[in-house]
Amino acid sequence: MSALIYPQVAVIARYTALEAIRTRYIWLLGAVLLAGGGAGLFAGDIAIAETHATQAAIAASLLRFAAVMLVILFVTTSVHRDFNDKSVELMLSLPLPRGGYYLGKLAGYAAVAVVTAAPLCLLLMLFAPAVAAVSWGLFLLLELVLVASLSLLFAFAFSQATASIFASLM
Repeated sequence: MSALIYPQVAVIARYTALEAIRTRYIWLLGAVLLAGGGAGLFAGDIAIAETHATQAAIAASLLRFAAVMLVILFVTTSVHRDFNDKSVELMLSLPLPRGGYYLGKLAGYAAVAVVTAAPLCLLLMLFAPAVAAVSWGLFLLLELVLVASLSLLFAFAFSQATASIFASLM
């Protein structure tokens, strides 16, 4: 790739990340934060022993599952919306290699993964020690980037959103 491609990749990544704000992804993330925090507090109320460990375990597992589902659904629906709006054909008609378009989308979805993992890590600090919560958040971020890349691959490979989502879940 030449040096002229990198600004184009950055623009694609920027607009992909902005799409998360425009589609109200932040609102869904806020709902996940409220539900995860509520579930952690509820788990602490029903735990007989090891209250903090029970809160941390239940909150972490629910937050992880919800974050993975959010990223899979966002990436898949975003790519299929681009295909339906014919914006992919427009981008591929420009002097930009297909790999540059893919890298731009992947970088944008990685930014969405960072925005997803950071508040969930901060929420988990209420229930677990800071070092454990930060390490959990780091591994969650890496998992979300991996999930985003697989979802992007499956969204490009399959023509239907349902098949892409199902393949990403497997």
